[in-house]
Amino acid sequence: PPEEVECAKCTVYSTADDPAVRDWVKVFIIPVKVQLCIHPDEPSTLNADEGEAFIAVGVWVSDPNHPDEWVEAEDGSEIRWEITTGNEGFISPTISFTHRGHAVTRLTTNRVAGNCYQVKATLTKLVYKSVVYPLNLSITSAPITVVPGRATRATLQLDRSYLPADERSIVSSQVTFWDAWGNLVEDSSPVFFSLKGFSSLIWGDSAYTINGIAKNQQRAGFLPNSYDIVRILSPNEGGTESETTEGETLEIELDDVGKFVCCL
Repeated sequence: PPEEVECAKCTVYSTADDPAVRDWVKVFIIPVKVQLCIHPDEPSTLNADEGEAFIAVGVWVSDPNHPDEWVEAEDGSEIRWEITTGNEGFISPTISFTHRGHAVTRLTTNRVAGNCYQVKATLTKLVYKSVVYPLNLSITSAPITVVPGRATRATLQLDRSYLPADERSIVSSQVTFWDAWGNLVEDSSPVFFSLKGFSSLIWGDSAYTINGIAKNQQRAGFLPNSYDIVRILSPNEGGTESETTEGETLEIELDDVGKFVCCL
């Protein structure tokens, strides 16, 4: 059975049969309690346009003589970082040292929406009253999920391009939005439609994306003409985050597929 070696502050278990194990088990007594906290400490998101997130860990110590007082660890305590969840990401630096009780690293992700990352911080050396104590105390961040970036590209599809100028015929349209990394924009991103010409929008001038797509219908005008469908995505209202200024909109340039013709 394991040999039990007791000391003032800890219990060490060994499976060695030789009682001499006491001679080669090295026990480090740390005169303080140690606590780690990490940010983010709850699930969070990372915009694909950013692609980077800073992860911070705090190291706190409490003297047993003052158990209710937690203070920041001294500068120079060593933290080792690793990614425990997530593909095609990396962290830099992989080793950092506390300053005012905190150590920081930077997580770089790929830009694929839906990918999830977690980072583990391990305290390997604690500096306390100028003495360095070896440790192996870890904490893992909450999941960080990549979400789509700002829309930069769109395509518009019509179920037909020609219809009679009878004020009754209807053309259905759908517009699909992508960010710069090929991700469909987030659901519930608001889209605004307008028409150039004597036609009308059946479902109103606004819609919200589902799977990157917003839909509408247009009724034919009473004059033979060519009508442009203008579609605008407001990337920082509703469910989509953006670093652009508040209220800024993104207008996607029209091309031939964004037209329909009413004829006699």
